[in-house]
Amino acid sequence: MLYLDRSPGLASNLQSFAFNRGKTVQIWDADQAEAVTSLASIASPQDICWSPDGKHLAIAIKGNIHIWNAHNWNERLYQWELTSPASAIVWSSDGNHLASTIHDHSIGVLDWSKAQHLQREPMNENDLPTLMRGFPGKIRPLAWADLPPSADLPPILAAATREMVTMWIQSPEDWDSWLLDLHGDNVLDLASHLCTRWGEGTGAIALLPS
Repeated sequence: MLYLDRSPGLASNLQSFAFNRGKTVQIWDADQAEAVTSLASIASPQDICWSPDGKHLAIAIKGNIHIWNAHNWNERLYQWELTSPASAIVWSSDGNHLASTIHDHSIGVLDWSKAQHLQREPMNENDLPTLMRGFPGKIRPLAWADLPPSADLPPILAAATREMVTMWIQSPEDWDSWLLDLHGDNVLDLASHLCTRWGEGTGAIALLPS
């Protein structure tokens, strides 16, 4: 019997999946039904998440997010240092952004096009991951708006804290936010609905209250 500490994270091509057993993350080939590799760590992961195309695997361990290339398990690709341990990580549907909820009541957002700057001291502050602060309590779920690939729209991120949902949209200079507070119960989960036409009411965020 194989005991799993958490539910498997499936790659989008369904050919491989990852799960952790204590301090080790195992990668399995679903077609061959055998282990591809094992990634040893210093602690049990807080979360594991595949990129939408299945090419990269992000693993949150204590105050770092380790990012691996699925075609080379011999060496970690990037390490993203956080301000505090992470609790959850989620990729945007296009794979261009990786968001993390952090225990210090903040959210980190990594622009994948700038991930190479994680390996060296950035010359420009804009190359650093974005840190969103000001949340009054623990951040529960995150949800990226499921925007169609053909739409020329900025990424939108929803974050729930207690009974509030904050929406974040990327602007040319930074990230702008607004608050959804037309409900009174704590929000336990979020889900986005496919938005096909900006500004015509076709996008929606579903809330799961307590």
